Amino acid sequence: MQIDTITLKISAYYSKPSNQEQLAHTIHQNLLPLMSDCNMAIQNIYTLFIQDDTNILYKCTFLFCFPQIF
Repeated sequence: MQIDTITLKISAYYSKPSNQEQLAHTIHQNLLPLMSDCNMAIQNIYTLFIQDDTNILYKCTFLFCFPQIF
């Protein structure tokens, strides 16, 4: 299986409204602890979502799950 196929499946899974909160939880639990600067990581993820107009559901989930950056 190619990486592009896996990426599309992951994107499709987290794009469903029912999985938005799980995306935030996955980022918070599995990704941020690996970062040396969690606050910078959160800000960078936020910037990526804000710049992409197609991800309004991601934006809402992000703003709900990470209000501490505002």
